[in-house]
Amino acid sequence: MVVFLLLTVVFAGGATMVTSEVGTSSFTEDNPAQEALESVNQEFSPPFESSNGTTQLLQTAPNVLSKTQLLYMLEAQERLSERPSLEVIGTQSAAQFVAREIDPSTTTIDAQIEAIERSTPAEIEAAVGRAAETPGFSSLLTEDFNPQSASASGTLTTLTTVSHDIEVEGDAGQGGDSPLTPIQLRAQDVVSSVGGDIRVFGSGITSAEFGNIIGDSLLIVTPAAVVLILVFLVFSYRDPIDLLLGIVSLVMALIWTFGFMGITGIPFSQLLIAIPPLLLAVGIDFGIHAINRYREERVQGRDIDSSMRIATDQLLVAFFIVTGTTVFGFGSNIISDLQPTR
Repeated sequence: MVVFLLLTVVFAGGATMVTSEVGTSSFTEDNPAQEALESVNQEFSPPFESSNGTTQLLQTAPNVLSKTQLLYMLEAQERLSERPSLEVIGTQSAAQFVAREIDPSTTTIDAQIEAIERSTPAEIEAAVGRAAETPGFSSLLTEDFNPQSASASGTLTTLTTVSHDIEVEGDAGQGGDSPLTPIQLRAQDVVSSVGGDIRVFGSGITSAEFGNIIGDSLLIVTPAAVVLILVFLVFSYRDPIDLLLGIVSLVMALIWTFGFMGITGIPFSQLLIAIPPLLLAVGIDFGIHAINRYREERVQGRDIDSSMRIATDQLLVAFFIVTGTTVFGFGSNIISDLQPTR
């Protein structure tokens, strides 16, 4: 008993060292297509070229080229540029194209906002028509863009591109880690204060969502499994002491598992979300069988030591077989071609 408690304390400390591995990068390891893409990028990318991080603003409205919507987007760009912590070095949007068609001398966002504000709807419509002839303008809008009516029902994610003075790698965000995460999370708060339907998108947002996957999934799956198992235990044991023993053993199983992962450096990933419910599901069977078999011997008048020894001697082989088949079943994943499954 003392040994078990000491090991539990050791593994409890190891559980605090568990790291998480989120994102999609692990799903592309050893993938021929991914390796080919990396080879092409390495071979044909210009040498010593830095890649600045970017944030995309996706604007949706019945007509994103209306005066109101153009002002919403320019205001969002201005507020982002005014925040030093966002390290904005440049922006590009369809709204800027239109503003420069109205007044070619507008080089700042402030001036472009003034140009849009003093223009009439007819002038804006004419400016959109001229901007439609500019290379790259139509690519910032959805396919239903109509140059004649100067309207579009929505925009692509590249409608507005905000560049940051931060160098990022091409796969930033795929591995669940991106230097743009804090910037883009703050950008969401800034853009939400403008008005209209403008959403922030980028590798930092993707990274943050990957990071939330494990926590959100565990908050849904694990409590549901615990509630169901408690119901089964109450129905099976009908005794508070036996119920406590069953719960303690299940908790110890979780502590030992996560402690072992922390000590050996095994990261917790999306595919391992099913591990806690599986441990509880397998462990509850062992607990119910052991306690019920022990009860049978106690009812016949045997003392505690004798009852426990008979129960464990008879169940040991069965438990070993069940555990072995479970190990072999999950162990078969080691031959999978998908690295996260292995």
